[in-house]
Amino acid sequence: MTPSAAPPHAWVVEHRPLDACRPPACVLSTRAAQGRVEAGGGYVVVGDDQVESFARRGVVLAPGEALTFTLPASRGPERLDVDLAVPGGGDFAVVTRLVPAGGAPSDRRDTGRSEPWAPRAAVEELGREERHFSHVTSALPAHESGALEITLANDGASRVALGAPTVLRRIEGRAARQAFLFFVDAVPWPALSALFAGADDPAARWVARWVAQGSLFARGESPGQLTGSFVRRFFGGAFYRLDGEPSLAGQGFDDEPPARAPGPVARLVEQGFVTAAIGSNLYLSPLLGRVGFDATYDIESTLELQVHPAVVARRFDAWMAAHADDDQLVVAWLASTHAPWRAGRIGAPPLVVPGAGAVALDRDVLDPVWRNLLEGADTLRAMHDAADARSPSADRLFVVATDHGHSFTRDARERPYRLTGEVVSREHQHCCMAAQQEAQTPFAVVHEGGSGARPAATRVESPTSTLAVWRLVERHLDARLELPDTSSFDLPGAARFDDGVVVSVGDSGALAAVRGSLAYRSYQPALGLLPLASASPAVARLLQGASVRDGDVVAEELYDLASDPFEQRDVASHRFDDLLAMRRHVTDWLAEWSPPEGHARSRSTLRFAGPVTLTLDAPRPYRASVDAGPLRDMPTHATIVASRLDLEDGDAPLGVVDLGGAAVDAGLSLRCASSALPLAALGPGAHRLNLALARTNCPGDDGGAEVPPGFVAFGTSRVTPQTPGASGAVVGGSAVLGDALRRWGYVRGK
Repeated sequence: MTPSAAPPHAWVVEHRPLDACRPPACVLSTRAAQGRVEAGGGYVVVGDDQVESFARRGVVLAPGEALTFTLPASRGPERLDVDLAVPGGGDFAVVTRLVPAGGAPSDRRDTGRSEPWAPRAAVEELGREERHFSHVTSALPAHESGALEITLANDGASRVALGAPTVLRRIEGRAARQAFLFFVDAVPWPALSALFAGADDPAARWVARWVAQGSLFARGESPGQLTGSFVRRFFGGAFYRLDGEPSLAGQGFDDEPPARAPGPVARLVEQGFVTAAIGSNLYLSPLLGRVGFDATYDIESTLELQVHPAVVARRFDAWMAAHADDDQLVVAWLASTHAPWRAGRIGAPPLVVPGAGAVALDRDVLDPVWRNLLEGADTLRAMHDAADARSPSADRLFVVATDHGHSFTRDARERPYRLTGEVVSREHQHCCMAAQQEAQTPFAVVHEGGSGARPAATRVESPTSTLAVWRLVERHLDARLELPDTSSFDLPGAARFDDGVVVSVGDSGALAAVRGSLAYRSYQPALGLLPLASASPAVARLLQGASVRDGDVVAEELYDLASDPFEQRDVASHRFDDLLAMRRHVTDWLAEWSPPEGHARSRSTLRFAGPVTLTLDAPRPYRASVDAGPLRDMPTHATIVASRLDLEDGDAPLGVVDLGGAAVDAGLSLRCASSALPLAALGPGAHRLNLALARTNCPGDDGGAEVPPGFVAFGTSRVTPQTPGASGAVVGGSAVLGDALRRWGYVRGK
């Protein structure tokens, strides 16, 4: 498709027959979007997802079979898009029959040939999707006064795949809305910072000039410390929703896919956007990612076949040629950056790390990554130019980021690594290391094109979660992504509910949190993992918790980034009050975000000495009763007058709530109504009430004894039972939270 000049227009998905719905009211079903191709829908996959694969959401029709669907009456031009293929190779013939209400049918016959897939290694041979899929687009007749029935019939002798069949409607008067997310895999933050700053290299200088037009988040933090945890959290739009995650099957999680595909990509699909993932990352493949892209192209770097960034750029250009004026989201991913065995850009200047001083950098890892990153910058510029040439009038948002970093100092590389279920030494170069992964991931956002005013160029120095990208995408695309209304999903200072810290989660009990200049690490001890005699001194120490120890603090680390940006000096014992403050923030964060699956809905009762005026800020919807009145749905921010307040969970647990007002500012002691044990002190600077922790340490209620002034009586009751079959021992609504509370001594034995 060639881009149009004027007036501006865009194409929006009107109907996806595999979803049997029309946006925005439709629901993208996971069962219709995932898995191998079955009669009910899934993915058409050509190739091998361990080497190179091309995929489309679609169905396969046997000879003589057909897919029929009906479009309601509609105004405006429409077109039908479909990608045709014979998965095993061969000739195809598909007849498209259009039957307007009260009109004569018309037929169109498309023929072609798919080559059998075979592994290839040459750059010019990779990513050639046209060998397998033929993109067919056709204009549909006007049907303003009635429905239009469409039938796609297999008129050939081979099984034929219908990939991503969609009906798109033309929107006049505005340009296409497009978001392109460009990820470079596992790049240490000094390298990405140097790229954004404009190092001594033409590609780096171009990136720096380009990024200067947008927003640079210099202290970005990844939500996950590994590719797998990042993909699950970033594309799933949640920290702990793991139901149906294929890579975690059999590990105590819910193995069944959710009834509705989670995450921002699925929400965009529902609202008429076409979506694609192009790159080199197995976690984005349709059978593993469960993200719900319309199309994916994946080339893996784990074999002799190496990742060629130029292939990703070419695939992106071919995609844009077919979808230039479509509303869309495209994720491009380069794994070549974390492959130090690749030569990368030949003759690249060395990486200069400002402020490194006497820090011993691991050049054996850092320099190859830097050369590969500069090669990735060439790909980024090629993609930018392709988007600009194919769709010059589009309203575009570019995001440049990495999923996580990895160790780049020699002392970090000397430490042993803990993996899920095993411990290895520093020589083990593994894709899934749980310790020593840097969570710092600076990212940049650039807005181009469109008729509206662009945001002013800015540099943000506050810690910011990469998840805030989705809020920017949501606003740019004018879509509803169902994002939590908290600071983890928004820009610093923009959300009413502040999570308190920015947290990154590893795959084996590792947490990294940043607040201000303090960086906090928490590790799950693994005592009993290895026999005593088999463990080296370094590994034996690691099994007790943190791999870097300060004093008697064995499972936590604390660093002051203002004076120690490379995290060389653990000050957990020397600054114990700061350590406890960070631990409290992380405890609250876990209560807010930890897994809701199978939780028992609970009610928390707070009784005061008399009527008080309270402000309530919560991270998610809940229900409340004032002075034993009826329960009602509450907004996330409310002001009430009450002497008794009952807070009840919504669909997800209400783990924390902020209480404000004159009575709270004057200071209140929260006591367990049934035991009189102190639970929390509320006052200036301490307005957050950890309900999950209070429930854990204060089961039941006393029935309503008098409350002295300056006190709050707390009680809890279970409204519904825990879901039968929920996995894991649940404390305070979450096995993850329960483990942490026990480890830190917050849970009292009963």
